[in-house]
Amino acid sequence: MRVILTLEEGLASQEGQIKIAEVGAGPWRIGRDPSCDLVLIDPERRISGFHLELTERGGALTVTDFSTNGTWVDRPENRLRKGQPAPVQD
Repeated sequence: MRVILTLEEGLASQEGQIKIAEVGAGPWRIGRDPSCDLVLIDPERRISGFHLELTERGGALTVTDFSTNGTWVDRPENRLRKGQPAPVQD
């Protein structure tokens, strides 16, 4: 499944602020840790080492927050519950 990620202002990866990724059946991890699939550059340390995970399940994409500071999708009102997979809408 093709996913386009747009990073919040102030965050970047080695690829820049927009990342196009192919998310397969296994989890796709995002965070500061070098072992993540997308390593974020975050000098202010707002992003956790292992911040979140994207997973494709039955053709649907889910996101799971594993961070200390929390994760939201599209806008701050859409805050995810830590450890609970949530569907990602188009």
